[in-house]
Amino acid sequence: MLAPIEDDSPSKVQTSRLALVAEADPEEVEESDVDQATAADDLEAEYAPEVDDTEAARRLGRKRQRRSKAVASPELVSDEVTEEPTWGKKSGDAIEQPISVKVQRFTKPRRLDEDDPEADDILNTEIPFANRGGVNAVDVLAQMCEELISTSLQKLQDTFDNTQDAATKKELRVKLRALEAFQGELRTRFLEHTIALDALYALKKRVRQAQKNKLQLRERIIQIRAERQQVALRMDAVRMKHEEDGKEALHNIKLSAAMHDVDLAIGQGTAAPELSAKEQKTADLANLELLIDRITEHACGSYPGGGNLRYIKSFNAFLERAAATL
Repeated sequence: MLAPIEDDSPSKVQTSRLALVAEADPEEVEESDVDQATAADDLEAEYAPEVDDTEAARRLGRKRQRRSKAVASPELVSDEVTEEPTWGKKSGDAIEQPISVKVQRFTKPRRLDEDDPEADDILNTEIPFANRGGVNAVDVLAQMCEELISTSLQKLQDTFDNTQDAATKKELRVKLRALEAFQGELRTRFLEHTIALDALYALKKRVRQAQKNKLQLRERIIQIRAERQQVALRMDAVRMKHEEDGKEALHNIKLSAAMHDVDLAIGQGTAAPELSAKEQKTADLANLELLIDRITEHACGSYPGGGNLRYIKSFNAFLERAAATL
């Protein structure tokens, strides 16, 4: 917390500067005091009147006094009791008071008409997965720092209003400006961290959604691939059946054409006039090849019973066996 200035004398103005003191180790307190004393020396060198070496050494030794933790006596150790905060407990009619924390989140853009020229602007589109609620660690830390800095600024302002010394007012004014600048920079940094956390949350949600869509698309691809295999099998079966039907249809067409030719030839032969002897002989010679095939079939047929030549050979063999027996 910031300690107020109690003494307005010129010799103690710089040594009683405001400092942000938290519960820290003795080494941290010592370093803070040394830095403050060094800054005070610089300011004194600018505004303070000239003094001799003895007075300067006396003031310097007084400014750089080291502070250490107070050691409790053995008699007081057993009597110390740590007070626990009671704001978080519920007792009787006591109601737990909530703590207000400022939260900065993205809001949904207003709906624009299709004819609005700003409807196509990318800045007016809705940010996906930017609906995170609640308070994160950055919001809590920002609220704590904001309250601490506001308290420090208020104390500095009160000290500035109650101080009459010009040098002290100038120093306090510099501190106020520095602390306000630090407050603004801290707000900006915390806001950047909050935006980064929201972006990280949105990106995680988008990655999960993309992975879910990827799995769905993969399952759909596997399903479509299985359906394609089934369709390919049915296409093969239909193609084979079509080929068989085509062959059967071609055979029927050829058979029908042959029967038509036979009927046509029979009709022409029936309607043809009687041939003369010379024409009959010419026709028989023209059909000589067909007659030779028919006679060959009858003489030595290839069917199991055989032809006339086979019958004659069998009969001659029987006669030879009978003559040998007689």
